[in-house]
Amino acid sequence: MAAENAFQDPLLEELITREAIRSEQVQEAADLIAANLKAGQEALSGKRYLLDQNTYQFRAFSYPEDTEIFQIQLPKPEGADKPLSQNEWEAAGTHLTLFSQESAKKVEDIAWELSSELSVLYSPQGPCWTGKFLEEHHLPLGHSFIWNAFPRQGMNNRPLDFFLSYGGKLGAVADRGAGQVHILDLESGSLLKSVSSRNPGSSKGLNICLSEKRKKLYITDNSTGITVLNLEDQGSHKISPGVGLLGNCLLSKDEDFLFVLATKPNPGLKVIDLNNEQMSKDIAIKGDLFSVNSDAPVDLMGLSPDGENLVFMTYLNEPEPFTPIITVIDAPRQKTTQRFSIKDGTRPASLNFLGINPIVAKNQTVLDVLLSQGLVSEEAVRDARIAVRQKALEESMRQQESQQAAVPTLDLEQRAFEEMQREKEEVQEQDEEAEEGGPPPFKPEKAPQWNVSPVADELILKICADNLYMQSKGQVELLNDPDLTENLMRVKSAATRARNELEWYTGAVIKLKNVVEEYHLDIVILREQMEDMLHKHERDSLVKAGLKTVPSNCPNCSKPLFGSYICSYCGYEIERPEELLKRGIISIASIRPLDNLTAGHFLLIDIEGKRILEVDEQKHIFWTMGKDMLTEASIEFAFPRDAVRLATRNTLITDYSLGRIMEITPSGRLFWEYDQGKSSEHRLKNPVRATANGLNHVLIVDQGHHRVIEVDKDSDLHMQYGKMGEAGVADGMLNMPSDVQRLANGNLLITDTGNHRILELENMQLVWQYGNPENKDSGGYGLEPGYLSYPQSAQRLDNGNTLIVDAGNLRILELDPEGKILWEHFTNSGPEEYHMDSPFRATYLPNGVVTVLGESSLFEYDTREKKVVWGCQMSDFEKAKAVLKTEQATKRFVKHGVRNPYMRLEKSEEELAAASKSEAVQALIAKRISSMRTSTSNKAHVTLLGKPTLDPLQFYLVERTKNRVLQVDREGRMDWRYGEKEGEVLLKPHSCTRMLSGHILVADTDQHRVIEIDPKTAKIVWQFGETGKALNDNKGLNRPRWAQRLGNGNTLIVDQGNSRIFELSPTNEIVWIYEGVEHLTGPYQASKLESGNILFTDWAVHQVLEISQEGQVVWKFGERKTSGEDGQHLSYPEFASRLSNGNTLIADTRNDRVIEVNSEAEIVWECSGRKEIKYGSPSYAQRMPNGNTLIVHSHNRQILEVSPELKALWKLMLPFERPAAPARPSGTEPSPA
Repeated sequence: MAAENAFQDPLLEELITREAIRSEQVQEAADLIAANLKAGQEALSGKRYLLDQNTYQFRAFSYPEDTEIFQIQLPKPEGADKPLSQNEWEAAGTHLTLFSQESAKKVEDIAWELSSELSVLYSPQGPCWTGKFLEEHHLPLGHSFIWNAFPRQGMNNRPLDFFLSYGGKLGAVADRGAGQVHILDLESGSLLKSVSSRNPGSSKGLNICLSEKRKKLYITDNSTGITVLNLEDQGSHKISPGVGLLGNCLLSKDEDFLFVLATKPNPGLKVIDLNNEQMSKDIAIKGDLFSVNSDAPVDLMGLSPDGENLVFMTYLNEPEPFTPIITVIDAPRQKTTQRFSIKDGTRPASLNFLGINPIVAKNQTVLDVLLSQGLVSEEAVRDARIAVRQKALEESMRQQESQQAAVPTLDLEQRAFEEMQREKEEVQEQDEEAEEGGPPPFKPEKAPQWNVSPVADELILKICADNLYMQSKGQVELLNDPDLTENLMRVKSAATRARNELEWYTGAVIKLKNVVEEYHLDIVILREQMEDMLHKHERDSLVKAGLKTVPSNCPNCSKPLFGSYICSYCGYEIERPEELLKRGIISIASIRPLDNLTAGHFLLIDIEGKRILEVDEQKHIFWTMGKDMLTEASIEFAFPRDAVRLATRNTLITDYSLGRIMEITPSGRLFWEYDQGKSSEHRLKNPVRATANGLNHVLIVDQGHHRVIEVDKDSDLHMQYGKMGEAGVADGMLNMPSDVQRLANGNLLITDTGNHRILELENMQLVWQYGNPENKDSGGYGLEPGYLSYPQSAQRLDNGNTLIVDAGNLRILELDPEGKILWEHFTNSGPEEYHMDSPFRATYLPNGVVTVLGESSLFEYDTREKKVVWGCQMSDFEKAKAVLKTEQATKRFVKHGVRNPYMRLEKSEEELAAASKSEAVQALIAKRISSMRTSTSNKAHVTLLGKPTLDPLQFYLVERTKNRVLQVDREGRMDWRYGEKEGEVLLKPHSCTRMLSGHILVADTDQHRVIEIDPKTAKIVWQFGETGKALNDNKGLNRPRWAQRLGNGNTLIVDQGNSRIFELSPTNEIVWIYEGVEHLTGPYQASKLESGNILFTDWAVHQVLEISQEGQVVWKFGERKTSGEDGQHLSYPEFASRLSNGNTLIADTRNDRVIEVNSEAEIVWECSGRKEIKYGSPSYAQRMPNGNTLIVHSHNRQILEVSPELKALWKLMLPFERPAAPARPSGTEPSPA
């Protein structure tokens, strides 16, 4: 603490007033702190390295002088000019975990966040993370500095990881996405060499070890070998241990051994003796690897500075999924010494060893120094602190009304709410029954809330009707007798009540007297019974409609849906497929070869190479899947026969030999597989094709069983054409089919290979056929018009024509709807290098050229020029280039957004007409989506529980995941929204507060600004911070989290990225500030109390604090940097407000609770989301005038109101909308398709 600030500390002032200390002692202590800080910095003197992910600049500075020593510009790969956006990445860890150098026990966690700059200090203690980490008491030491995150979408460049040799002379930067390694000489400040280690596009780690002793660099990149680069002669070779795929690696301190994690097929820690480059030991590991079973880029490892202890991380799914397991190895003896788990719910982003930070003196206060020197006693400090606190509390009690100024103001409207009441007659009947017969045989018990589908009303009504029918021996037909309408309405009301009771109880009882004449109802319905009924109703609906209505589990959070279209846990809303079909949002048509791929891209099936490739129009490989291709792939193929890209970006792959239908994620993990073990009818034999449609059904060509089947993602059969195991040519029979396509009209187009024909079926009846016109059981093939020979595929084009691969005749042909051949090409004609003897797939590319795939080659055929323009063997694909013929090279233009080497200079009239039609269709689709969005999302889902008396409500809600602000009311109306229209651009807004004027202040976090919006005009009327630019001076912000307009016109802002809370005048001058990472680590929210004190949440250190205007802490709750769920701890709190009774209401976010804490830091009220009332991750809480508490939770998508007695009264849940086009800045044009 600076001397001038020391005398403004109320506690020190009180001690001086009480003559417990002297002013001179305060001055001396402040001077000592400054001297200690300087000495601490000098003790860490060395080099600081800064790696910029955006500019690709590597810079070195002296520390602590901060003088630049050298700068290296690293090569930028294609596409790296675009700034790195943290929104496109997902962190794979939350903390740097520090271990003791002596015992290797876990000591501490330090919060870690993604940043575009990586800063490392090479100090006398060794390399360590720097930047904000120098503000911690301990240094995180290590030699590998990983940007531990994975992309939400495919990336061909970044992130950049940094590696250091043990002597500090060599460094290496790994560009994961580009697959490149840049080797640095840190003494001369030069780039020694850049090497390409693998193809671009992988998100997995490039793991590097640098040996100064051997002058070599070792690289593992999730392939089967270790690449060794000789830094003297620039030569390279491979070490092949023969243990499968290799992940992270670490060099022993003496640089004689390399520890390498084998990931597949048998995970283990392998030890390579670098003297002979042979494996010398295999160390067993416990648990599974994060890099194999999650999107984590690497499995973490670390070595203590003395080289004695090696730590690495795996996981177990007990007690919680992905619980980290730390294994400690005695590195010199190469033996496991201990294992322990991390059960606090966190996942380390890096494993480091603990060093002592000599700069910790800067974190000392003057009072700490005075106490340590014995110049003041603990008793005197305690008495002075009580006196200061008493003065503050007295002031606070005199001004109890202002604490709500920081929270969104409620504009209360007078509105009457209708209350549901039971019919008096039935209440009387229940009472009479209780008097006459005593308690009922079944008494429902309270149970966790269950969202029951309204379909249950019909099912319960059916049970009641059947009961009356049985009692009356068939005389009473409640559902069919028009004379019983009033009786039916009475039972319907009882069924609805029973369904509502099932939401909260283990069962429901229906007791009605004299429902029809002398017949009564006395029925018990259990939850388990209703679950089974809802699932059976779902299955029956599928059989009748051929559509999947409600999945068993929520696609968003995997919780059971139990027949409901709305998930009660996360709010995801399932749209009925039939409605989507009507609006044209989805199609029953199966996926075509180019669907869901980037424009100009297509998938190649390399049967001999056992791989799938995605390539662009220039034949650059964009993505691969298969053995030793996408090296982190968990799937290896035996005979890949087909592949299509799904809308989810996953790929549906058919393996002929293995008989598997698999859905693979972009990173190579198995996402779904058709279950052949459900029954004998589910078994496949040599499948050759699988495709999907908008209903998420999968069509499978089961060639060996002579049939085509349609299944859902539960592997349930919905359709079969052909008789399993029997070949034939009669109606309903097939013979070795090879292809299937579901058309937009619902018809099936089947390639019946063994019968030499193409069939089109409508409702399983033949409506069109080409080939084998007489349907001969044997023979029926030929080359003349109307005949085919062993066709392999057929594709119905948008113009109604059909593209056919006629393999037996070695030709590709296109037919018009009348069966006339428009063109044909024989694959054994033309230049010999383009001959193909086994074609099986053909498709049009956007440039009008047809790509033809064979079992070992491919070629491209220009239908206008009537010749092959390019081709190659699949084994030579990487070497082949899309070479243009000389006479074609001068006539090009762009179509579909890609360069087109084969098209004419001008479009034909047909093309212009087609383009116009396409634009019209796109406009219609956009209109439909807009209409759907408006109609389905103007109302939130509201549930009123019981008969509560509630105040009217108007509330502004920030939906962070959709970058918008909504106004909601008690009825669920969302009549005002900001962030959806052109010019209304928000980027991860964090909060909003309502001003007395009716305007709202929004913390637009990732655009680094605070804006004031007039809801009437939806215009920004004031802004602080430069849009999209993080600044750390008095003119800007860095990821602000909260803003509040104060009564004096100033604005209180929580500027998290700059570790500060400040008050801004109307002229944009900072008039008060509380800053510094020694005070604030991750501030989320703040409010100014009537006393002038500031109440704020420091999310990263698990605390809520109240400070004076002088910056002194006068009250706090939670232990700094220690999370917990007991009565003294918090876990990442996001919100706090001071109540009128002097208590503090806290949203304890990751403990799933809201608590009320008194001035003595005691919890006096708690609403836990893990008990009777289920909710998660509260981000805001407000005490209502009637004593109820309003809780915003579940990523700001739900609001819950609870009574003081912990009874849920009212719930609001935002609808889960399908994505629409994001808002764009006004004055810009949409990107071209």
